[in-house]
Amino acid sequence: MIYKVHSLLCMLLFVTNSLFAQTVANSRITLGVTGHPLNQKAYLNSGVDAQLNLIKSLDLKYYRVDVNTSPDGIALDHYKLSELVQKAKKANISVLPMLYLTGFKFSLSNEDAYATGFKLGAGFGKKYGAYFDYYELGNEMDVHKELVRNSGSDYADYLAPQMKTLASFLEGLNCGLKESDPGAKTIVNCAGWFHFVYLETLQKLGVHYDIAGYHWYSYMDDYAKTVKVDILKVLPARLKKDIWFTEVNYSPRNNKDKNLEKTRRTWVLNFISRCRSAPGIKAVFIYELLDQPDLQNSSMSEKTFGLFSREINGIRSRSRSSSGSNTSEWRKKELAKGLSSIR
Repeated sequence: MIYKVHSLLCMLLFVTNSLFAQTVANSRITLGVTGHPLNQKAYLNSGVDAQLNLIKSLDLKYYRVDVNTSPDGIALDHYKLSELVQKAKKANISVLPMLYLTGFKFSLSNEDAYATGFKLGAGFGKKYGAYFDYYELGNEMDVHKELVRNSGSDYADYLAPQMKTLASFLEGLNCGLKESDPGAKTIVNCAGWFHFVYLETLQKLGVHYDIAGYHWYSYMDDYAKTVKVDILKVLPARLKKDIWFTEVNYSPRNNKDKNLEKTRRTWVLNFISRCRSAPGIKAVFIYELLDQPDLQNSSMSEKTFGLFSREINGIRSRSRSSSGSNTSEWRKKELAKGLSSIR
């Protein structure tokens, strides 16, 4: 009974938010950047002030960050998160938290999954809701090995019982957030390709999220062109929601491109231009703010996704501790220069 009451209230909030969103005209898409200020070495060593100064130098409006929490919604890095959101607010930069699904297991019953998600959402919204307008619920669950078989581009690729359990958790998380923060707008994402069928399935299973998040990299775009699929038209038409690309970048097929930075700049700026001309596309987030040369088990391209590279005396440096707001050691790469030119 509690599940049904919560779901009904959540649905009413969802409809209200959706109607409000339709009355607001967005002449330009929002541009943001993803980073890892709470948990990755390059970010921890650079300091929050420097990161916010770099973001501000590009006039980007959003900083998307991943947040680990306890089951009751308290950030494991509470003091770091508090520092970030308070300083970001002063800098006029909005933070988009991407919440990991703490406590979720595919072995949970649907009722327990809903209750676990609700507890997480209600706790996080109560503790931090004053700082956020949008929340991203989980990350790329569409490629979880316990959920999907085959490519993930067909409805039949997703295991039905597991999808119902995940949908119950996400709806609980969604409703818990909106009970604590009634103005909250929620995002559920997927790992790109043609996995919009995953998001469609969640909607059919009763997950009342507000915005569809999508991750899109150049090799996906290349494939989409070969099969004549315009993802910018397909997503709004299929999902009937505003679309936020919460991870975007150029990822080379190999690391031998001597003009990688310029190629990346050209591809990303072109993609942003396409998004600006596509109805229903409302935001693009570049992945990511800083290069991460110390990443383990990652390709060179992933280590160099950053808009900024740390250099000392003109030499690219591995991560080392730095304090304060100093940004002089960070070189603005070609894509960052390009973003500055289109603002």
